Amino acid sequence: FEKRSRERDCVKEIIRDFVERRAKYTHGHAHLLLKALFTDPEYERKGCGLLMVRWGCEIAGLLLVPAWVE
Repeated sequence: FEKRSRERDCVKEIIRDFVERRAKYTHGHAHLLLKALFTDPEYERKGCGLLMVRWGCEIAGLLLVPAWVE
């Protein structure tokens, strides 16, 4: 039980740090947030998800703004 509690605390800290960093670098600044990307099960493990992330990052590059992937 104690190990799971430590792991849970560690995960909470990682998420808190990520959210704070994202807020610091995006609040009031142009950016793209690639969030909630899903692939139809029929197309899983065929590179479709990677293609979507790359496409989003390319658009961010064209707009000269950072892209955050969640």
